[in-house]
Amino acid sequence: MVNMLDFVGEFEHTIDQKGRLIIPVKFRPQLGERFYFCLSLNEVCLWALPQSEWSRISEELRKIPLFDREGQNFLRIFTSSATSGELDRQGRVLIPQNLRESAGIINKEVILIGNFGKIEVWSKERWKTLKEGKVLADLAEKIYQKGNFK
Repeated sequence: MVNMLDFVGEFEHTIDQKGRLIIPVKFRPQLGERFYFCLSLNEVCLWALPQSEWSRISEELRKIPLFDREGQNFLRIFTSSATSGELDRQGRVLIPQNLRESAGIINKEVILIGNFGKIEVWSKERWKTLKEGKVLADLAEKIYQKGNFK
C-alpha cells in the first residue's frame, strides 16, 4: 500500500529564465502549500520536502550536540542552503540560483523523481549518468547483502 506522502515516478521539466520550476501535478497535493528545498545529504541534487518530512529530518538534526564543531558546521551549511517554497497559480516554484548551482543544475533541463518522502530534482545529465549501466536487480542484491532487506 502506498503511503499518502509517497512520491513515485520520473518527470522531465525545464527551469525557466527566472529560475522557476513546474512541479508535476501528481506531486502537488502531497507536497502541500508550504514545503522546503535543500541540498541532498547523499547526492548532488536537490530535495523538495513536504512540511512533515522537513520536520522529521529537522528533529533528527537537532540532536547534534551544540559543542560538536563539525556537526554544527554541517548544520550551518545545510540550513543556510535550505529555502521554503510555495507554488504559484501555475504550479511553479522559484529555486534560488545559488541552490541550483550547488546542486549542479546549471542548465534548464531537469529530472524530478519521486523518492518516497521526498522529491529529488536532478540535472538531466547527472541523472542520466547515475542511471547509466545500472541494473535494478543488481542494486537490490547489493542492498540485500548489506542486510537492508529481509
